[in-house]
Amino acid sequence: MIHKRNFAHAVAIGVMVFMGAAPASANAILRDLDRSGMVQGDVNIMMRSAASLYSEGRGKVGDEVSWKNPNTRADGVVRIISVEGACVTLAHRFRPKGAEPTRGLRTKRCLMDGIWVLSAP
Repeated sequence: MIHKRNFAHAVAIGVMVFMGAAPASANAILRDLDRSGMVQGDVNIMMRSAASLYSEGRGKVGDEVSWKNPNTRADGVVRIISVEGACVTLAHRFRPKGAEPTRGLRTKRCLMDGIWVLSAP
């Protein structure tokens, strides 16, 4: 069994490694995700899906992608809500374990030195 504290640290590390996040930004996202009921596998799928929207630099407002973790029944949608210069803001809507109602999270990524970095939304 994974203790909540260990899960929180695993999520924080996963978020920071995947997005190159600054610790303060990762901590805010961590708090939101920790309360959401999402597990590490859900977070990984959601973040990879989000990256598919902007990683090639072609994302535009309104682009979206759906994701699903068949192991946990969690699912969601990620949508680009703004593009400003080298930054993209995303709205994440998700249902941990298929639960209702959906939950939401906003993130912002900026391309810096060839790496997409988590920034304050």
